[in-house]
Amino acid sequence: KREVSVSIPPGSDSGQTFRIRGAGEKGKELNGDLYVVLNVQEHPVYERRGDDVFLEREVDIITATLGGKIKVLGLAGEMEVDVREGAQVGDVLHVSGKGMPHLDTVGNGDQYIILKIVIPTGLTSEEKRLLTDFQQIRRDSGRSE
Repeated sequence: KREVSVSIPPGSDSGQTFRIRGAGEKGKELNGDLYVVLNVQEHPVYERRGDDVFLEREVDIITATLGGKIKVLGLAGEMEVDVREGAQVGDVLHVSGKGMPHLDTVGNGDQYIILKIVIPTGLTSEEKRLLTDFQQIRRDSGRSE
């Protein structure tokens, strides 16, 4: 038994096999080859689908309603992305080229952010009054959704 170093290229994924010539069992004349099968652990935040990565991100109801920018943790660090006005639960934001590196080629997959709208709790009486006023304005204009 001996220790062998294996270089795993960026973008590698579970199920890929790497052959290390001459690092296997000793044969009659030469050592055989060692085959290493990669098993990549799941990430607690990101879900990988091919070279694309997905994550869920909570967004406050005000940003979802009015639109705005949110900060999102990408594979290369924090980035700002735009949330469109009227964003809904489950809407998906697409950031091109911020996913996993393509194996043996140039470029990266994409990153997708699935929005989860957070409804506030513990509203003050002023906040409740403002929301009630907003609801009445919507009803009066025939847009009660």
